Amino acid sequence: MPRFFFHLDHGIRALPDIDGTDCADEAAAIVQGVRTVLEMLTDDVRQGRIDLGWRMRIEDAEGRPVKAFAFSEVFGGAHLNEPLEPKLRQ
Repeated sequence: MPRFFFHLDHGIRALPDIDGTDCADEAAAIVQGVRTVLEMLTDDVRQGRIDLGWRMRIEDAEGRPVKAFAFSEVFGGAHLNEPLEPKLRQ
C-alpha cells in the first residue's frame, strides 16, 4: 500500500510528517487529509479557539505533490464541492 505524507505549515512554522500514513491511493490520501483537518478543527473549537491559517500539503512517498489546501477551505466546506481526483491546489 502506498505511503503518503501530510505536512502542515502556518507561515514560517512548519510541522513535517516524517512517518507518513498508508493509504490505498491518492484519492484515499486526500480523504484522510480532509478528515485529519476536520478532527484538528473540532479539537480547536472544543478548546474555544480556531486558527484557519494552517495549510496541509499531501505528498506521495517520492515527494511528489498530491494536493494542498488551507484549513479555511475545509472549514468553509470547499472539500464538499470538489471531486476527489488528485490534483495540486496552491
